[in-house]
Amino acid sequence: MSDTASTPRPRPARRKGPSPITVVTGTLGLFLVTLTLLAFQVRAGKDPSLSRAAPVTSTSNGTAPATGAATKSVATKTS
Repeated sequence: MSDTASTPRPRPARRKGPSPITVVTGTLGLFLVTLTLLAFQVRAGKDPSLSRAAPVTSTSNGTAPATGAATKSVATKTS
């Protein structure tokens, strides 16, 4: 028998995580890259929120307006 099979191997050293500076730098870099790509999209005129498409009309509460006898107007007095 050999002695290497019975002796426990030492644990490998615990891996240290990234430093806070590394995390902040990486996050800031990713944000700036994304912001630059969005700026190029706006400059090219391909921003959907700035397009000249016809606006979509909807009611204030998000439901279809009622028609016919079921509608009832409510008058409120303010001040």
